[in-house]
Amino acid sequence: MTAPSPISLLPDAARAASRDAAWRARLVVSFDYLAEVLAARGIAADRLLDARSKAADGPVSPWVSCLYSLLVAEISRAEGANPGEAVAALAEAAARPARETAPAPLDDAGISPVWRAQFLRLIDTDRELPFRPVAPSPADAERCVGEIAAALDLLDRADPLFRAELDELLRVVVLGAPETADSRDDFGACSTFFMRELVLINAARRRSPVRMIDTLVHEASHVLLFGLALDQPLTTDKGEARIRSAARDDPRPLEGVFHAAFVMARVHLAMTRMIASGRLTPAEAGEAAERRDRNGEVARDALAAVAGHASLTPLGAKIVEALGDYLAPLPAAA
Repeated sequence: MTAPSPISLLPDAARAASRDAAWRARLVVSFDYLAEVLAARGIAADRLLDARSKAADGPVSPWVSCLYSLLVAEISRAEGANPGEAVAALAEAAARPARETAPAPLDDAGISPVWRAQFLRLIDTDRELPFRPVAPSPADAERCVGEIAAALDLLDRADPLFRAELDELLRVVVLGAPETADSRDDFGACSTFFMRELVLINAARRRSPVRMIDTLVHEASHVLLFGLALDQPLTTDKGEARIRSAARDDPRPLEGVFHAAFVMARVHLAMTRMIASGRLTPAEAGEAAERRDRNGEVARDALAAVAGHASLTPLGAKIVEALGDYLAPLPAAA
């Protein structure tokens, strides 16, 4: 069987692993440089070099990229820096398994306060709308863990290839909840370029297995696109432009709308494949069809917004072409 191309929307665990390896190769080079910087300042870098060796040997916990960003920030600070503490935190993360066996709430004892604080900094990126999720209630966390397990069981049954890819793209799942009851604080899930292969899921929301698959594939597809765009951006936009699409009520940066087109097309694909497997119950198939159609409609709208406004890089153009090839034959929304 021919493997999907690097730009294909099809699930491909090997491609995900390859993108992770490419990122780790860059991380290793950066660790070598940072070790030299620390040594020049008289700070022991042995533990950083241990983390470097682990990254060179194979996959590492997503928490490593979180603490790597903390170390870079501490080294760059003019005053009050504490790179030694950041090295210790990074080394602790590197000692963790590359993949956690179960989702953990944001206040889990295995997530140190230093890790948690840096993670919250990395995902709170909108100055106009602060994003400060909190830990879910124990009851919500327990229920969400069950919902994730049920979703993965369904995906095992209906699409083992997508399940295998999820295992590569989402190695750590953290459970959170909105900070307040204000609708502006609500969220479904989130991931970030700065912390690869980790997803934060709002455990306060109830989800059927089909809806949880929607959430997991959506976030995994963000991670995949981060990996595909490791060597060059998707557009030449500097981040100033804001455009509207059906993906969100508020105008978003071009790259955000690009991501929306990609991830929702992939959710459409996942739902289509599950239905075609013949392994869903009638109720599951009906819900999957609803999620398929909704995601396809939003993906097509977001792609049109990108095509109408974005100046694409060569990589961006290839992905837009792949999205167009996939979405163009779909029937128009009723």
